[in-house]
Amino acid sequence: MKKIMFDSNIFNKLPRFIKKIKESKKEYSYYISTIQIQELAKIKDNKEEQRISNIIMLADLRAHLVPTSVSVLGEARLGYTRLGDGSVYHKILNDSKNNISDAIITDTAVKEGCI
Repeated sequence: MKKIMFDSNIFNKLPRFIKKIKESKKEYSYYISTIQIQELAKIKDNKEEQRISNIIMLADLRAHLVPTSVSVLGEARLGYTRLGDGSVYHKILNDSKNNISDAIITDTAVKEGCI
């Protein structure tokens, strides 16, 4: 079974292809970390109901909530992170460090064996 880690930017598009995802649960297993949930919660707009609906869809898919593979101060959630070497995280992190969440998600996906 192939493992897929959802990135935060996919959540707004989830309703468009949720049916296909549900049909593929025998071939794929789906994963998220606390980072995606934190990013969704921080969005300031009028789409709160859409985000709630999307999180419910993830629950319905039984997406696996996995701890992040690297602990970053201000991003790590107590009880939902591991102390990793950060090898992928440091390769992805850019000079301005404005992609910390993306780097954590990528490191976690690699450590979990996700595509």
